[in-house]
Amino acid sequence: MDKTKSLTPFVYAVVCDKETEAPFSGRFLQITEQGTYLCRRCGLPLWETQHQFPSHCGWPSFDDRIPHAIKEIPDSD
Repeated sequence: MDKTKSLTPFVYAVVCDKETEAPFSGRFLQITEQGTYLCRRCGLPLWETQHQFPSHCGWPSFDDRIPHAIKEIPDSD
């Protein structure tokens, strides 16, 4: 189910338009409880918190993903 219509303008920009939040500002930067990150647009699982690591770059970083959940497209730069 596509939940695009229920997204706030900020979340829509991040999820659909590839924008980012300011570094070190997100609430998911340091997660201590176990769980699964879900796509805000369709609700499907993307990452497990057990694969999150401290990259010190300002955004959550993961060293693995749920197989076949993420479509990777290289940036043009």
